[in-house]
Formats: sequence, structure tokens, C-alpha cells
Amino acid sequence: PLLQGKNYMHQLKLIVRLLGSPTEEELSFLAHKKAKEAIRELHYPGIPFEECFRNCENPLAIDLLKNMLAFDPRKRLTIEECLKHPYM
Repeated sequence: PLLQGKNYMHQLKLIVRLLGSPTEEELSFLAHKKAKEAIRELHYPGIPFEECFRNCENPLAIDLLKNMLAFDPRKRLTIEECLKHPYM
């Protein structure tokens, strides 16, 4: 599994380590103040998906993953958009 955390904080850390620290705009969907504070304390630049998935030869597959794993759910592809993605 790509982001298998041992607990909720470890899970958040894995997500932020991969995607990079979210902007305030990307955090705006969160209503829980303590969750926002916890995420703000995680400072990671992110890891390029091309680096994480070195064995993937299709850049469209990486693009689809990036768009499905966006931190802000408002920026993620919908199921319909995923099915229409060029990789599919």
C-alpha cells in the first residue's frame, strides 16, 4: 500500500510527505481546527510522483494518480473525470 499509516497522525504525515505541505487554501475545506493545526506542523516539500513511481513508463498514469490524490478533495477528479482521463 502506498499510504498505509499506523495511526491517524502517521497517516497524515505519509500523505503530506508525498504531496507536500498543503497551502492555506487547500486546508480551507477542513472544519476541525485541531486537524488544521496538526497538518500545519508538518513541513515537507513533497516527492515528485515520477520519483515515487519510477517504474511507471506512462506519464498519463502518473497524471491520473496526481489528480486522484490531490490533498484538497475539491481539486480531486471525480469518478466520471477519472473514467474520461486519457490514461483510461
